[in-house]
Amino acid sequence: AKTHAEQHAGLDREARHRQRDTLFEQRRRNEIKSKEAMIRRTNRQADKSDLKGMHDAVNDRLQRAFKADAVLKDDIKRATRSARDSQKMLETRLKDEFGHSSNKYSGLLTRAPKSA
Repeated sequence: AKTHAEQHAGLDREARHRQRDTLFEQRRRNEIKSKEAMIRRTNRQADKSDLKGMHDAVNDRLQRAFKADAVLKDDIKRATRSARDSQKMLETRLKDEFGHSSNKYSGLLTRAPKSA
């Protein structure tokens, strides 16, 4: 009976140790799992904020490029208009001064054809 009681006490002690070790191991795995989940969540947030930063930078560059393009086009239109007006004014002045245009391209229709 004494042997049986000691054997039973040993089995109970072994079961308690096994249960304690199992609970300790489970707690450790749960902590690791929660830390990994937190790291993944943090990484996802960092990736999301990096992506948003890249989107903002690209949008900013695009807006600046569109503005610069509009300014360039406006400048080209202004320069073309200025050149055209300057040429027209020169032709008008020469026509008034000499009675004809000195530009070889204007007045082709008004010149008499050369006889062959």
